[in-house]
Amino acid sequence: MQKNSYPTFEDKYNTQLWPRIQRWARNAVKDSLFNATGKPGKLIRLIEEGAIQPFAPCENKRSIWHSSAARWDLWNRSIDFETQALDYRVMSPGEHWHTKTHLSIDALDSLIAREHATKHTFDIKEIKGLAASKSSDYPFDSISQFAVERCQKYIGDGLAPRLDRNMEWGEIHLDRMSFCHFSWAKQHTPFWMNSGGSHHFAAAHYVASRQGLNFKLEGRLTKYSVSTLSALSLNSQWAMFLLDDVSIFTTFMDAMSDFRCDFGVSEVPRQLFSNETFYPDDSSSSRCVKVVFLKRDDKKARATAQVLTDAGFASFNPYIEKLAEG
Repeated sequence: MQKNSYPTFEDKYNTQLWPRIQRWARNAVKDSLFNATGKPGKLIRLIEEGAIQPFAPCENKRSIWHSSAARWDLWNRSIDFETQALDYRVMSPGEHWHTKTHLSIDALDSLIAREHATKHTFDIKEIKGLAASKSSDYPFDSISQFAVERCQKYIGDGLAPRLDRNMEWGEIHLDRMSFCHFSWAKQHTPFWMNSGGSHHFAAAHYVASRQGLNFKLEGRLTKYSVSTLSALSLNSQWAMFLLDDVSIFTTFMDAMSDFRCDFGVSEVPRQLFSNETFYPDDSSSSRCVKVVFLKRDDKKARATAQVLTDAGFASFNPYIEKLAEG
């Protein structure tokens, strides 16, 4: 009797497995050859295969609302002026995978300076932004625009008595006001850190501006400013790129382990990008953008940075430059 000619399970398994082994071997040899020339072979290949893709950042639209201002003061911190520590991954001799450590960077830690004043006086017309409002979904570019479009019933005839009447509104709390100034918020700072009363305040602000009236405000001021020297130092020491968290801790880390290249990871400053959390095409799982740090004085890190640049990955360094310019 003739033996059954149908393929066995072992035949199917060998037919499927052998091409995989061949492909793995070719990739390993190709990656090693690139590595030997000082280039991150696996990273190059994974980018070519689409396993690591560039992230296209979209900056938040800035407005009078405090929630639209980038929180550089909280970059890589969970609370205000907590000690900075970068999540840093290093390759130890004899190890095949990165070890997680923490790295303090003086330029990063001193990037933003903070000052407090327990009693600071403003004229109402000097206030350019607000912390809270039922109208905060509207990206107004000035308090006057907010007043005209959303506060007409409080402006009324726009004459001087309307200023005092609106500022008497209970939610304004003239006896316990606080203010915040971000140097990088430009025309939208300082902010009145209110919890209510935004419409009455905006109407009063509009009347004071139109009629040339003064109204004194007094309260606590917290002022944040940028150290230009620290910003320049940070950019000179580190090449920084935007990648999503899933790629960083899977394919990118695997490529860096293969190349034996150290790198750091940090959050992005809150409220800097509107798409800080995003959904890739055809995916129901969200990803978060992070900043990858690569040392400019390290040969392998420089090679990695060049590959990312050539492949069109977004650099974070221009954002530091823009911050330093004020």
